[in-house]
Amino acid sequence: PQIRASIDRVRGAYGRYLPGGLSLPTEMSSMVVALPTAATDVAADLAMAGVETRQWYQPDLTEHPAYQNGARAGDLPNTARLRGRILGLPFHAQLSEDDIVHVCAELDAILKARAAPPIQRCDQAFTARASLMI
Repeated sequence: PQIRASIDRVRGAYGRYLPGGLSLPTEMSSMVVALPTAATDVAADLAMAGVETRQWYQPDLTEHPAYQNGARAGDLPNTARLRGRILGLPFHAQLSEDDIVHVCAELDAILKARAAPPIQRCDQAFTARASLMI
């Protein structure tokens, strides 16, 4: 119950401070966002600002060697749409609200500097989550 309350607190803070005021992803164990620009570039900028990130689901199934004879790029439209744009933000029970404000402010500044529109959450894309997993 205590850990769950901490995670709910962190999710609530992200909900208040993420750029664009969009709804949180439905995934409860991470804070994954789909960026309007290359996630690798944004991750590098966030790292320079002291914010650690993760890029999960890379390579996607269409690029993974184990599936070269299976899924094709045209077969997975959500994967093609999100390829290279998914970024995991810090998400754990010990994050303070100040930490989250810092992460979101840095992300907002980076996206504005890149003249990118506000981020979109991946919640709808994760309904077809198997297409993104390796």
